[in-house]
Amino acid sequence: NARLDRFSFHYYGSTDDTGGFAFFHNVVDKVRAKLDALKMNNANMPDVKLFVSEWGPTSDDTTDVNYSHKGAAWTAAFLPEAVKKKISMGSYLIIGDGQGDSNIAPYLGQASLLHKVLRGENPADYYPKPVANLFKMYNKMSGQRVQATLTGGSGSHLNAFATWDSGNATANIMLYNYD
Repeated sequence: NARLDRFSFHYYGSTDDTGGFAFFHNVVDKVRAKLDALKMNNANMPDVKLFVSEWGPTSDDTTDVNYSHKGAAWTAAFLPEAVKKKISMGSYLIIGDGQGDSNIAPYLGQASLLHKVLRGENPADYYPKPVANLFKMYNKMSGQRVQATLTGGSGSHLNAFATWDSGNATANIMLYNYD
């Protein structure tokens, strides 16, 4: 008789050939359909929140996507998709390369926010990856999310995330180019 109040899953990048998020939408839709079926058979079941407990551009640490502008652009494109699918919570994979253990060599290719640079016997230094800077920019955006529409050619991959803060009469716009 345990209470189900959250469904947690992991998501790393897109597996479709279009570079879009069709696979992500498909996973979320299937999970929601299963939860709706459970709820039909149990009227006392609460609304279950979806939580992406681990996510990032890719689980493949042999590419540069997790430490380059590509990963930041992927993340900028993914976040509005997660909001569109009403994901309640999420957690980027890890904070820093090597999971904080000085005996583990840092892996620049990990989906992490900080790159760990070992300094011999001295404490390690940490440098933000582009995705950490993206989160920092999002965090500075105040106000309510508003629709941002860009007009470009049919081949354009340019997109935007925008907020409007009426109290400060401030518009915040994040532009990104994800292909």
